[in-house]
Amino acid sequence: MRNTSGGLQLHGTTDSL
Repeated sequence: MRNTSGGLQLHGTTDSL
């Protein structure tokens, strides 16, 4: 699950960083 939306960093901070 890759959440690069930017707003959903709470669930995809591992991929955001």
